[in-house]
Amino acid sequence: MKNCPDCGVPVGEKHKDGCDVERCPHCGGQALGCVGFDPNDPRREPWTGKWPGEADCERLGFFINGDRSLPDLNRLFAECRWNPEQQRWEHDPAPAGWRRGH
Repeated sequence: MKNCPDCGVPVGEKHKDGCDVERCPHCGGQALGCVGFDPNDPRREPWTGKWPGEADCERLGFFINGDRSLPDLNRLFAECRWNPEQQRWEHDPAPAGWRRGH
């Protein structure tokens, strides 16, 4: 993807105000409408050409049916936590004795 599909900026440029693709550096969620989002935050990332979370899925090996062209964002959000210092999703294993979905 060359330009951001919402605000149209090219790869390497910061998203325009009100872009619904931009990620909030505070929580990792959608910046638009996030109460923790600060438009002056120096951690705001430029458009990379990938949807938010795709690079983290690639780094963690989260793909739908093993297909590297299909990052598993649902798994990312279910099994990981946002690290605001590192500006990325990190695997958050369940505590010992706890099983997901129960």
